[in-house]
Amino acid sequence: MSTPVRPSLASRGLSGVLAVPTVPLGHARLLMHVCQQRGVEPERLLALAGLSPQLVDREQGEVYATEYAALTHAALQLTRDPCLGLEMGLNMPTTMHGALGQALLTAGSLADALELAVTYWGLMGRFMDLQMRQTEAEAVITVRERVPLGPLQRFAFDSMMAGWVHSARQLIGGQQRRSGTVLCFTAPYLPAFERYAPRLPAARFGCSANQIIIQLRDLDHSLPLGHPEAARQARAACDAEQDRLADRRADFIQQVGDALALSSEGYPTMAEVARRLSITPRTLARHLERHGLTFRQVLDQHRFQEACNLLKTTLLPVDEVAARLGYNDPANFTRAFRRWAGCAPSIYRQQQREMLR
Repeated sequence: MSTPVRPSLASRGLSGVLAVPTVPLGHARLLMHVCQQRGVEPERLLALAGLSPQLVDREQGEVYATEYAALTHAALQLTRDPCLGLEMGLNMPTTMHGALGQALLTAGSLADALELAVTYWGLMGRFMDLQMRQTEAEAVITVRERVPLGPLQRFAFDSMMAGWVHSARQLIGGQQRRSGTVLCFTAPYLPAFERYAPRLPAARFGCSANQIIIQLRDLDHSLPLGHPEAARQARAACDAEQDRLADRRADFIQQVGDALALSSEGYPTMAEVARRLSITPRTLARHLERHGLTFRQVLDQHRFQEACNLLKTTLLPVDEVAARLGYNDPANFTRAFRRWAGCAPSIYRQQQREMLR
């Protein structure tokens, strides 16, 4: 029997996430269950991912981002279903979201649940960021990668967006009632999507952004388990969980972030950051790898954050923003920003100004 080839950290797709451990164990077990329903036994899945069965034998806990990425990579390979993320999302129970799940269940209406989901998204969506805006008739939720997800991008977006649909149905009692919701995917259409089309609202592909567009009239729906006092307690539990996660992330990654502060001379080198932390570059690289990161990924994350800040708060031309961030060629900055945000810097600036009107 041949030994399975384990994908590299970069190829697993979640190598840039800034929190470890970062994926609830229940998500890994659910993925294994979904694969088992397709005839892929857990032992085979774990073997291809290069993971020990002991990883999921525990009652509870978390797995590292790179471990979950390896499991997902293997699942896509063995099921041969490029839209497997949709199945994952459509099988994700609201109760699996911990404190946020409890808050959603006790919300008074779908509108309240939506506000909670956006506010506390970081408790369950640690790979992506959400931004919501409202028009007179619609709530538009735009989903972006927090860090590049590589070959697992489609799985992540499919899982998240189908999961929102599934949660909304669970909250109103499992009804698949007609709605005006539209799912917009940047990914192209694939025939494999037809397997899931009957269980999802309208979908569009090849869009400029990954979005969930919800008609406000569909949010005017009271929830059967809504209870004001229970909702208050659940929100307090979400606040406490946010604090706990913030404390866990603060130590090493925060120290690296502080050492990466942008100056008039640009960003420091890896050797300079290591010197500021009183460790060797090799030790810095080893610790970052334990967090599923490379120095370049941390630097890119800080560049993205600083780019967003400069585009939102200054009138500097895009070329000058690029120069401040250390890009000699503005075109390279524009390409990088498109990869991070899904749009050009000028479009991002315009969107931010429109939100403030």
